[in-house]
Amino acid sequence: MMAGEKAPSHASIDNGTVHSRQERVCICLLIASTVLTMMATDFYVPSLPSIAGEFHVDERATALTMSYNLLGILVGQAIAGPLSDFLGRWRVFYFGVAGFAMSSAICAMAASLEALIVFRAVQGVASLCGGAIALALINDLFDDIKRVRVMSLYGIAGSISPIIGPGIGGLFELFLSWRFGFVTLSICSAALIVIALIARPGEPAHGQSASFAGMFAAAKDLRTVIFALPCFWILSGVFAFLTAGPFIVVNSLNHSTFDFAILASVVAIGVLLGSYITGRMAYRRAPFLVCVWGVVALAAGGLLVVIGFHLEFGSSVTLFALGIGIFVFNLGEGMLLATLPTLALSHVEQNKGSAATIVSLSFLSGAICGAVVAPAGGLELGLQLMGYAALSGICILAGWRKFIAR
Repeated sequence: MMAGEKAPSHASIDNGTVHSRQERVCICLLIASTVLTMMATDFYVPSLPSIAGEFHVDERATALTMSYNLLGILVGQAIAGPLSDFLGRWRVFYFGVAGFAMSSAICAMAASLEALIVFRAVQGVASLCGGAIALALINDLFDDIKRVRVMSLYGIAGSISPIIGPGIGGLFELFLSWRFGFVTLSICSAALIVIALIARPGEPAHGQSASFAGMFAAAKDLRTVIFALPCFWILSGVFAFLTAGPFIVVNSLNHSTFDFAILASVVAIGVLLGSYITGRMAYRRAPFLVCVWGVVALAAGGLLVVIGFHLEFGSSVTLFALGIGIFVFNLGEGMLLATLPTLALSHVEQNKGSAATIVSLSFLSGAICGAVVAPAGGLELGLQLMGYAALSGICILAGWRKFIAR
């Protein structure tokens, strides 16, 4: 820029990096869509007993509304990336948000549990507007350092939903009805479409695939796979705690479910703080160094849990050790999940949506694996977390030596 010229008014400076209006619009739309899809689960959990009572079914039948929603999310993420390579990112985004708005409205009017289960599954499929689409667009629009910064913002926004979602759902349940949560999601999704149409974000240039064959090509890309694997292990650890935690806290430590609710909030706060730290370090530290610190935090969190249950100082002290350990583990999670997608996708030139789907599916499959293999006791949970940390570190080190440190 020559002397006397002014910086363009449509850009803002952040730590020496220029963010255009287009970039800011894209970031806001992606964050908003992802928070909405996450809120569909987080606000819904407190209402499960009321739904069971209203439809006169048992808790196991009501849980199917969660299981089928998760299955729908898996299907949606599997098709989102390849479809965006073929049709364009924002076209798939609009389709997903519109489907999410309509399915949420129908869930609000469900007259039977069967109808609610079906349209919760449809709502899950429509959640394709986040996840892989967001990762692909971030990879399209930003360079490596900006990607880490944007992924940290994305992680911060995503961690807010588990903190406020159950509280909002509880308020709906207390003063109105569980149906108003779905009404709110539908209205907010419709508003998001209107905002996106007004802002009209441009379609980024990317190598398109004429078919879903790009998915198979992405699955053969060793760099994408090897940096996506730690995401699998990390989410396995988080959901192992979320699944086993209530039983450990209530049955083993003789504390209340409220105490577990506090620990669950610790999970989200740890991710938020880790994402924030990574965003602040993005312009000062190499991604690999951030990953090293993240793996150390994962291992330290697991070790704290092991120590707390092994020494047996009493239920209150053990509960405190469990909370601190989970917090530190999820601090590392926030650091790694803001960095690993960049390492996995930064080299991809074609079929970016398909490659982003591989990363997104690693998150979801890790969550399912963690829930399935959740341990029965606190000591086993700590050892499991340390094992996931070790596996993550091995993958990151192998990927660094093979693809980056050359």
